[in-house]
Amino acid sequence: MKSPRGAKYLAVLSALPEELRPIYKALIEEYKFYALKHYGRACVAYDVIAELVKSGWRPTSG
Repeated sequence: MKSPRGAKYLAVLSALPEELRPIYKALIEEYKFYALKHYGRACVAYDVIAELVKSGWRPTSG
């Protein structure tokens, strides 16, 4: 899937601590995949995803 490069994405990404950025990027890609699968479009609320990551969301193994 194409990587986001919009102003909103970049603003939210740059506001995150460096160690959370890979987690943020991974969640965005996963969310986009399922949004496209279920709704036919890959809309993402970047600030909401950043809040999930800051509050402790992490991918599970397996």
